[in-house]
Amino acid sequence: MVIIHENINEYLAADLHGELSEAEREELHTHLMECAECRGHYKEEQLTHRVLQTTLESAKPTLGFEQRMVASFRNRVPNKNPRLSGFLVNALRLRLIQAIGVAVVFFALVQMGRVLTGDTALNQSQTPLAFLAAPSSGSSYLTQVQPAGNEPAPRWNE
Repeated sequence: MVIIHENINEYLAADLHGELSEAEREELHTHLMECAECRGHYKEEQLTHRVLQTTLESAKPTLGFEQRMVASFRNRVPNKNPRLSGFLVNALRLRLIQAIGVAVVFFALVQMGRVLTGDTALNQSQTPLAFLAAPSSGSSYLTQVQPAGNEPAPRWNE
């Protein structure tokens, strides 16, 4: 009975809407016979429910109310045909696009740092990817290879 007393509001609401089992309903009514405080809550709950039912029965909406509400809702929902902004928002959800965006921002920050520090001349031989840089003499890698012995170097791009 202590459990019912502690949770009387939940039990009263469930009883009012017919959600209690027969055993729970009997326990609740037994407790209401013994506890004057809970009995007062029960009577108040019953009275409030009756007042609400009689008040709300007479206040029914007009027939076109539902149609107006649905039309108003449909007018507020965004258009399902996204324009350029919708395309960009959907594209930014992809992890690849996010990673490319981070790389572009990082590159821009590095370039801005170089401009601010005065290091605008990029020395290709000091970059981490110097082996990818094109040779400055205009010749290919194979023309710069020195053969072993007295053989002349092969010239591939003549």
